[in-house]
Amino acid sequence: MEMKKINSGRLRAIGYDARARMLQVQLDGGMNQSGQTQNNSRRSSMLTKMLQPAILILLALAPLGVGHAADMAIDCRLKGGTVVQLPAAACKMEGGVQVNEAASLASPASPASVAMPESAGGDAAKDQPPNSKLAEAQKVIVDLLGKLVVETTPLNKKPEGIERTARFDGCRLVVDEKLRIEYGNLYSASMNFKINSVIDFQKIDREEFGVLGKITSKGGDLRGVAVYFEEPRKKGGNNICISVLNLGKGGYTKYTSHGPGAYWDAPRDDLWMADEYGYAKDNGWGDVVTDKIRILLIVNSSDDAARLKNALEEVNTMCKPQQVKTN
Repeated sequence: MEMKKINSGRLRAIGYDARARMLQVQLDGGMNQSGQTQNNSRRSSMLTKMLQPAILILLALAPLGVGHAADMAIDCRLKGGTVVQLPAAACKMEGGVQVNEAASLASPASPASVAMPESAGGDAAKDQPPNSKLAEAQKVIVDLLGKLVVETTPLNKKPEGIERTARFDGCRLVVDEKLRIEYGNLYSASMNFKINSVIDFQKIDREEFGVLGKITSKGGDLRGVAVYFEEPRKKGGNNICISVLNLGKGGYTKYTSHGPGAYWDAPRDDLWMADEYGYAKDNGWGDVVTDKIRILLIVNSSDDAARLKNALEEVNTMCKPQQVKTN
């Protein structure tokens, strides 16, 4: 016979010996009590009061695999007329009968089926829990960044373009992309970059990102709209980081700027590519500005950029620690 361990009042364990038709109860202090369920009404009533909490606990564990359908308690009327809660199999072996099947289904021992209420305002998104809203906003970002960005000139055999994947690690956005771009003023040359960037939305400030505007490759026809992230370079570390690798004969290696040659024509500035600094501004002397880190997420259209910015703002807001207001 298997004894089920419980902790309810003085009860410590309960078991039913089907062959001996005996209920076994263990109380605190190591005492064991047993009795046939078809004894007199007084004994049955005492057992019912003692066993009812135990049966309810066993039933609560049933969805977790501890109980089985055959062990579900029912209101069982014994031969002496006493009504007790027993497993259906035990009730049958004791010669009892189920009082009311419908009543049993509505008893507290049976889990109730609860229907989720509809949103009063009809806007399901507003009534969803914060983690669900966060997941939806993150999905919008991942989907937008997953779109391929390619040049519009169909005659180029090796077109410029951005192939990108994005994912979230908690509140950190991780973006991996491959960029093929043509650069140069009089003569154009192509470069293949592998760019990895990480943005921590729990720590970054809202003022440090937004829509930069339309951007075009210097030596080609790759166009898009850029969303930027920009922070001053800090000795203690930044909330954004970026690595830029260039494909050479020996594979990908870190890319540091060399000689005059910006890669992007952006609003108000020409932008370079450089490891650790990202899309750095031109300092006017043929080199990059090294006091800031800048990440660009380039998408196909202004509409995509606006949707991306809005989703980024939502993630930033929900990832920030909630401030408790005090009077």
